[in-house]
Amino acid sequence: MCSLPLHEFWAICVSFVTDDVLLERLVLVDWFQRLGTEAGFDFNQYSRSANAFIVGVQTGFHVTAHSVEVRPYLRFVASEPGVQAAIDELATTAAERVALHDYGGLVWYSTTIADSGLKLSSPSSLGSFLERLGTQTRINGWRRLGTDILLEFREVPSLSEDQLFAPKAEVRVHIASRGPTPGHFSSHVAYGLVEAVTSICAFALGRSVDLPPIIFPAKPEALAELSRGAPTFAF
Repeated sequence: MCSLPLHEFWAICVSFVTDDVLLERLVLVDWFQRLGTEAGFDFNQYSRSANAFIVGVQTGFHVTAHSVEVRPYLRFVASEPGVQAAIDELATTAAERVALHDYGGLVWYSTTIADSGLKLSSPSSLGSFLERLGTQTRINGWRRLGTDILLEFREVPSLSEDQLFAPKAEVRVHIASRGPTPGHFSSHVAYGLVEAVTSICAFALGRSVDLPPIIFPAKPEALAELSRGAPTFAF
């Protein structure tokens, strides 16, 4: 079993963010979004540009977090000056959380990894053909990587009667990422882990798999089951 203690898991998370200042900015803006939502602001939408983060609806009330060179590395500016004092208070509280190295709880993300399929389009593909015959492995059901990554393997039924190759494989990946809320930091960490999981699944299945272009927070109705941990077998 691949079991990752919390401190090792966090070390992996941080390794995906090589810029310490960027790390602080990502956590800070996510804490601000969470605290603002709890205070009653409509901060369900968020976006990012080259030098700023935007929390809230750009066509309505929103807050722009501009990059600065000194801690806390972001300056929060409300689109309506009348609420700037409340925004400043939220930003101060968020910065205090970051200073305490408080990265929030767990945020679940889900995506699907699928095998790439065999494309016999050139003479050089003969090697891939023979390699796939020798390495392909069929896996079905739930598996676990450590405590915070759940994998659900399934095979896609094929209309072909060809038994030479294993059916097309899909893996539903569920990752519990650190973060105050579904946002910039948690999604960044989760996607970095998806890259590693994709490589692991390729080795396990004995065939190439495609890296998903994007990941999304898990659906609310799935959170309870994911938090309990689905019935799994460890690799």
